[in-house]
Amino acid sequence: MPYLRRFWQSLLTTFLQLDWVPRTVAASERITRYLFSERHVKRGQVSFTAFIPPKTKDLSVYRTSRCSEGKIWLLGELLVERQRKDRGRILGRGDLQAAIFFEQGLKILPSVTPHPRHAIVIDWPDDKPHQRMKAIVLALNSSLLLRP
Repeated sequence: MPYLRRFWQSLLTTFLQLDWVPRTVAASERITRYLFSERHVKRGQVSFTAFIPPKTKDLSVYRTSRCSEGKIWLLGELLVERQRKDRGRILGRGDLQAAIFFEQGLKILPSVTPHPRHAIVIDWPDDKPHQRMKAIVLALNSSLLLRP
């Protein structure tokens, strides 16, 4: 049985890799940030902490425009959750338009690894208070969807 499960997951991942997205991110695109920590969800909303960039200042997101709900959750499970070393499970996701990132002076660069829909948010300021301000605006403009 475990063999069949691994085979099915491998097959799904292969088909997901055949996905195509434009090389540039449009302002109207839906951007998804997968949430793994309970501190990223506060009072039924996405917390700003979900958008604070890591030390590398490359915030990982997915371009999910024209994806069904099932496909968005499948991308998260197979390509984000399973790749984590800490074995963390997705609790939910924050969705917002790319335009909100652009209005904050941030850029979204497509990154085909591990999937063509993967992207990174760059051009974060160096100082933490300015990062926090941008993260607050992103969180306020995002929609929380809890994992079904």
